[in-house]
Amino acid sequence: MTQERRNYFRMAQRVAMEIKPLDPARATDPAAPLADDGTQRFRLLSELEAMHAESQSMLASLTRRDPELSRFLRLMDRKIRLVAEACVDNDEVPLPDQETEVNLSAGGLSFGSPNKLESGSYLSVRLLLLPERAGLLLKSRVVRSTQKDGHWLIQCEFLHISEPDRAVITRHLMQVEQRKRAMELEK
Repeated sequence: MTQERRNYFRMAQRVAMEIKPLDPARATDPAAPLADDGTQRFRLLSELEAMHAESQSMLASLTRRDPELSRFLRLMDRKIRLVAEACVDNDEVPLPDQETEVNLSAGGLSFGSPNKLESGSYLSVRLLLLPERAGLLLKSRVVRSTQKDGHWLIQCEFLHISEPDRAVITRHLMQVEQRKRAMELEK
């Protein structure tokens, strides 16, 4: 697994994140659901983001043939997204609201923590990618916990991540990089 983590593009950025300990049996079982009461609507954001990513090539093709229909479908996509965000904002378990600096890839993430997390322990990660507010519920395993400047640097790998979730992260990282380059060109 260590080699696999290095196969993905990594980028430092701010995300909203919540982590909780996860039972090893649940973490290592690919069929065990991660969603608990109160996180079903949060998962909706992740599913919508995956569908949005999947539909982009179809919309690009449609735009060439029928630009007006394409604009209408993009508006409908945005409307659905706004309704989903309103639902999630009223969830019993609110979205993570504290932004955290992380180093993220499609294979895992690292972040600072005031507490040491034992290598080999399992975590439930509720991640909100910003600014698009794509919500992800992921299982992870702590690979390394290193003390640095009075806090701990926690490095995790994602377990049993679905291809749609991996695609959401990859697409997000590409968009962040594009925005960063555009801002550099404006300077």
